Amino acid sequence: MGFNFLTFLLYLQKQAAIILDLDLLKHLQSFLTDRRKETFERVLSKRTRHFTVVTEDVYQLHNTSAVMRSCDVFGIQDLSIVEEQNAKGIDKEIAMGAQKWVNLHRYNTVDTCIDNLKNQGYQIVATSPHNQSVDLHNFDVTKKSAFFFGTERDGLSKTVLDKADVSLKIPMYGFTESLNISVSAAIILQYVVTKLKQSDVDWSLTQDEKNILRILWAKKTIRSVDDIIERFYKKQPKTTMKLVFATHNLNKFKEVQSLLPDTIELVSLTDIGCHDDIPETAATIEGNALLKVRYIKDNYGLDCFADDTGLEVKALNNAPGVYSARYAGPDASAENNINMLLENMTGIQDRSARFKTIIALSCKGEDILFEGICQGSIITQKRGAKGFGYDPIFLPDGKNQTFAEMTLKEKSTIGHRGKAMQKLITHFS
Repeated sequence: MGFNFLTFLLYLQKQAAIILDLDLLKHLQSFLTDRRKETFERVLSKRTRHFTVVTEDVYQLHNTSAVMRSCDVFGIQDLSIVEEQNAKGIDKEIAMGAQKWVNLHRYNTVDTCIDNLKNQGYQIVATSPHNQSVDLHNFDVTKKSAFFFGTERDGLSKTVLDKADVSLKIPMYGFTESLNISVSAAIILQYVVTKLKQSDVDWSLTQDEKNILRILWAKKTIRSVDDIIERFYKKQPKTTMKLVFATHNLNKFKEVQSLLPDTIELVSLTDIGCHDDIPETAATIEGNALLKVRYIKDNYGLDCFADDTGLEVKALNNAPGVYSARYAGPDASAENNINMLLENMTGIQDRSARFKTIIALSCKGEDILFEGICQGSIITQKRGAKGFGYDPIFLPDGKNQTFAEMTLKEKSTIGHRGKAMQKLITHFS
């Protein structure tokens, strides 16, 4: 099936071991011309993660694409996009190929983006023309910084301005006191990168980071690369397969991990350095699962699988369904969701419901879906302290315990996710 090529590009961010298949890297480089390899090395020697760039709800697509091009031009490896209101794709014509070389990270909320960047050691820099902002020429380039750029009309949100560690402005001397976002980004990046490289700061990528990019860039350059990698691994001794599970939910990760045979090593999003809030904006459970795997495939070059689960209550027209995780609102807790569901079912006699899990597998350019269903009913009061989500109020058919009263093994044997996982495992075999 060719799944073993997942071993080639898994790394743990921060204080964790980097897992790289250097033999594969050497094999892939044999398909590159000397000129291409020299170009890769020249660009890698100038790349940095000391600075990163974030755009917030930039609704004119060509501006974000132009910012991406500026990141590539000035050696910035990572661009983050916050899409609370304006979800758009990168305009490849404007980006002029930069999307192949710059890592793109997408967030649904600016709070999540800021928290992740701060956890990685970045100070938050709000680009703003306000008088209290620091002039560009006085900016301290020695600090690891994330530069936030806002909409052309309204600038940055109040959240960014309030949470920023420093505000930065470009000195202007004319009647007009604003610049197009792509122009602002280019001016700021050109200045701070030039000053950084004149400093004593160690701004270069690590050798492991460079090797990761060498493999990613080779994959984006070589034709039929998936077939080449598959043939390479078929010639290698059989080893344990590493498989990326696209989730940040630790409870879900542990549940799935318990279902897999010893021949499959499960790897999380954190393990591959992905801290992004992957968009789940599809109208169906199937659509959300596919969004996740395609995001990892597009941004990390890894085959992976993801799941999306919904609780469907017959009397509520299969609600909450695809909105199960945010039934009581975008930031709702499991407790909030349960309370709203119970309130909406007050007086309803038919309490039949089902959990539905869809697992999407993206491998070798092919997307495959696996479905798992567990029939049951919604009880009137919570029971049990195990599990997560709606488990305390879901009673599977033929059982006298809720999911929250069962052990993980018991739940996995009859549960929706377990059934979908068994189909996935059968597919591997």
